[in-house]
Amino acid sequence: MTDKVLPLAHHLRRHKRNVRRYTSAIRSGDGKQIRVALNRLLNSHSSKVVAATEAIRPRKVKTNLSADSLAKKIDVWKPCDEKAFVSAIPKSNSEDYRLVVSFGAENRTRQVLVLNALKCHWNISDDQTVFNGGTAEAIRRVKKNYANGFTHFLEVDVYQCFDRFDIEGVARFLSMPEKVTDNVLSGRSLNIVPSNSTRNDVVPESQDNRETPMELFQEHFRLEWDPDQQGLIQGSKASPYAAELLLAPVCIAVSECGSGMVVNYADNFFLMAKSHGELSNLNKILGESLRAHPAGPLLGQFMPESITPGASFEILGYKLLPKNGKLRVKMSTKNQAKARSIRRKTYRVLNSKMPLHLKIRAFESLQKDHKSLVYAFTEWKKGKQYHEKKMRPLRELIAAATLEAMPPVRRRVRAPRSAVETRPATEMPLPQVRRRVRKA
Repeated sequence: MTDKVLPLAHHLRRHKRNVRRYTSAIRSGDGKQIRVALNRLLNSHSSKVVAATEAIRPRKVKTNLSADSLAKKIDVWKPCDEKAFVSAIPKSNSEDYRLVVSFGAENRTRQVLVLNALKCHWNISDDQTVFNGGTAEAIRRVKKNYANGFTHFLEVDVYQCFDRFDIEGVARFLSMPEKVTDNVLSGRSLNIVPSNSTRNDVVPESQDNRETPMELFQEHFRLEWDPDQQGLIQGSKASPYAAELLLAPVCIAVSECGSGMVVNYADNFFLMAKSHGELSNLNKILGESLRAHPAGPLLGQFMPESITPGASFEILGYKLLPKNGKLRVKMSTKNQAKARSIRRKTYRVLNSKMPLHLKIRAFESLQKDHKSLVYAFTEWKKGKQYHEKKMRPLRELIAAATLEAMPPVRRRVRAPRSAVETRPATEMPLPQVRRRVRKA
């Protein structure tokens, strides 16, 4: 006899009940009650089904299992044998690599399950913007602070933020069992395999080499990848939210000092003050809070030098230009170069000897890429105008190519009406009268 598959609405009701119990236990502050409610949430089949549904919903994770079948395989108290592929992505501002792991359906479900438990805390500071408006909200706050007189600016980036978190300290800080934290949030128990792109491009293999691809990968990235010292894993669904919870006390400590304003986006801290002395005080408090972190110590690194009033600066893909005590917003120099590269590629396609239907297809694709790049910067009010201005010459080129490829239209030449009217009446054709014949 097969097990009856219950509808998703039933599992949602039971999952919400588990969430309410865990949230009320956190508010009560009773340690035993918190542990019991958390264990019930992590072991509940309904919560696992809800997590599996969310994990496989984007259809980017390939699996032949249903959400119910996938939920039966989930046990966050034990390591997962599913392969996780690590990729080395070069950083834009240096020659270093960022190691990002892509996961399958089972690992994704485990991460969403833990993420749903972490969301019950919601101890995020008001100065954090990743889950509170994103980059657009961060830019709006920087503009508002600048207009209010906080014109001295300094950007501080947490050095290797995810990797430097201590897992034992993370488990204590988040009130999460150490086994669950180690199996889901860290990379120490994962079945890591180098991705095909990393294996072919970054770590090329030779046929006579007896080392495995993972040994070659660890040798090549021995400074960036150390499984024993691995903190929060990059590419996980739960890691960004866990990092926000971990960085919340740092934002609170800096904002409560009263020397200036702080805006946080992920591991980027934007310090703003009315004088250079207040900015130095903010930076000092930030450094002390990072070093004294219970899951640290963490280190801060300066991106550029401090920005003085009247100087333009770039953050989060935007370029901010002071004018009359306020900040004007436009796309950063790097993103403008990226948009220019897309337009140059489009010009090369339209001026080539490619067939017209392929030109039209390529133009539509490149126009879509250009639009998605420009429109992503929602705080740039002239972004739509910029896109239309740059696309207008390209549309004229594609219209000219379409007209040139069209065959010539053959028109019938008729005699002018004046020629018919000048004919003599005797030569005009007589109208034919049709007579009706009666039937006998």
